[in-house]
Amino acid sequence: MKKHVNFSFRSLPLKLSLALTLGLTAGLTLSCGNGAQQAPPNPVHLDGLYVHSFGDSNSTAVIFIHDSFGDASVPSANRNLGGPSLNSMYFEFGLGTTLGMAEQIAEKNFYVISYDLRGQGRSADARTPADYSYKQSAADINMLIASYGLSHPILIGHSHGGIIALKYDELFPNVSRKIILVDTPLDVFQAMNTISTNCQARYTKPDDASKVADIKDSLSTLSNTDTPHNDRAKNVKKLFEQAATCGGGAGLYTPKTPVLAAVNFYAMISELLIPISPDNQTKPVAAFLDNEDYIHVNEHANVTAHNVASTANKNYGLIQGIYGSEDGMFDSVSLALIKTSLGADTHPERMTMLPSASHNAFVDQSAAFLAAIVVMLNSN
Repeated sequence: MKKHVNFSFRSLPLKLSLALTLGLTAGLTLSCGNGAQQAPPNPVHLDGLYVHSFGDSNSTAVIFIHDSFGDASVPSANRNLGGPSLNSMYFEFGLGTTLGMAEQIAEKNFYVISYDLRGQGRSADARTPADYSYKQSAADINMLIASYGLSHPILIGHSHGGIIALKYDELFPNVSRKIILVDTPLDVFQAMNTISTNCQARYTKPDDASKVADIKDSLSTLSNTDTPHNDRAKNVKKLFEQAATCGGGAGLYTPKTPVLAAVNFYAMISELLIPISPDNQTKPVAAFLDNEDYIHVNEHANVTAHNVASTANKNYGLIQGIYGSEDGMFDSVSLALIKTSLGADTHPERMTMLPSASHNAFVDQSAAFLAAIVVMLNSN
């Protein structure tokens, strides 16, 4: 029997808390906070996937592919803070009377599809280990396109979700109208190396030596392709746990001076316990590693070639990016390489850096993110 964690929203009145509990258990997601209740128009379970649609189905279609860095409501021992994991809730939920990002984009005349990846988040448990693969992820995107009758949708991929969008395009070229990467590493091992370096720099006290050694050991383990998958999966998790907590708990995913709206959003999320299968939080990292060596994914050459071809084809299928300037997964070198791969050295509109934003750019600077992504969505 599928087990769920308890749902609660302690800061809300009892009636609303109960309504949220019943709605989410029944398959409804709400943009909520301070008494506001907004129900997306079409939440469904589709072939095991938990899917929401927002906006007018006659508008330009957008599919959001998630990868949040962690849900603070889940104990750290039972959650993953990066790589294949989690859900689209950060993209869907709003704070107070503010709509979630999915609905805000939909209000700009787009039809937004947001879903939880197979075997992750609020979707059903994986049917087989093969469900955790880029091939299956691509098949699911095609299923969404067919089920919703979409024509050349735009793909928005957050972090590992951006890798999935790129892999989809490689398997099914010329289907997506364009791809917008959000805080997506093109060289995953380089990102892990940056996490290791940045976390080590935050441990400066004598009694931090063991933590530094642990980080170095994790990176060394991951660099060895002969390391058993289970050990590699454990060390992927350890590195991302460090990324979220190193340096007194602030981690690499928190801006130095976060805006109040982001602070309040994360506080709201920390109060929220969503019904999610434990398997959907503990299995994806290891299961993906059984099928894909995503640790060593490097998409720089593919993105470069893709955008050169897209420019020759009047920018159809262009790949663009939005990144938080304080995302500790990246350093100046990796961001410069991403910029070059996107062709943003000569076409600066292809890459937007958001100040005072980290790995969840659409939460950390929601207004600036919305403005930037609408420009990209509307560009030719």
